[in-house]
Amino acid sequence: MAYTNDDEALQQWPVECKDVALQYLKTSHEMMRKLLEALLGNLGAELDDSKIDAFIGKKMVNMNFYPACPNPELTIGVGCHSDMSTLTILLQDGIGGLYVKVPQDVNMEKKGQWV
Repeated sequence: MAYTNDDEALQQWPVECKDVALQYLKTSHEMMRKLLEALLGNLGAELDDSKIDAFIGKKMVNMNFYPACPNPELTIGVGCHSDMSTLTILLQDGIGGLYVKVPQDVNMEKKGQWV
């Protein structure tokens, strides 16, 4: 769900989740700002208001819901993909199944593996 403004979000987003999604988007925006300030601060750069939109980009909330499957071997989730954003904030639920692939070009023991 793309965000342009509160009124449009409340009119167009699904009734089942629009209030929670809007609240999440607003709080995650502040968290992303703080993360970017910390990351850029460690690089000796400053993040001011004129740059914040360029770094954060389009505000999106992507949600995937999969009801319990009686046969887990047949369960299919979101396929392998790359996120195109500056930062991606992932929330793991109690069920599990969220994996991130460590790039090949990093100096880590698990490079190239899904963790």
